[in-house]
Amino acid sequence: MNDSDQGLSYAAKLPLSWMTLDSALDEIQLEAMNDDNLRVLAATGVLMEHRQRGEDASPVEQEMERLHLKINLLLDMVGSLAAGQRPRPAAVTVALSATGLSWRGEALTPGAQGLIALWLHRAIATPLKLPAVAAGLVDGQNQVSFTHLSAPFQSELERHVFLHHRRAVAGARS
Repeated sequence: MNDSDQGLSYAAKLPLSWMTLDSALDEIQLEAMNDDNLRVLAATGVLMEHRQRGEDASPVEQEMERLHLKINLLLDMVGSLAAGQRPRPAAVTVALSATGLSWRGEALTPGAQGLIALWLHRAIATPLKLPAVAAGLVDGQNQVSFTHLSAPFQSELERHVFLHHRRAVAGARS
């Protein structure tokens, strides 16, 4: 997947699974899935946020930063325990955009409807669950396009992808 095909994207090595669906998900399932996905993205955003305060930070800001780090440590520990209870699939290199995903793996049947489970952070036990349709192999990679994403979730996914893309560009410059 490249930027011109699906907009901004970023590459990461993440646990991923694909499950082919025999029938379409109903509106209640889709609504619940979108709500759950919003919570997963919100939790991921909190864990990914890391602000460095300079020495000129006030004592209150320094204390807030220490609390923030302690909470992140606690979440990492709980996430590790939860992950041990439910093994995750193998991590693969993915290219994630707000509209789709690509990865190397067993070829999917073009047009197949399925459900992607994608774990964005090791400390979050719940994966994103993304209804998708397979487009087939492109340059040896499975390409899927997301379907039935709610507007609020689509907006947050775009924000998530943008932040990761921006970090990758900044990292490449330094």
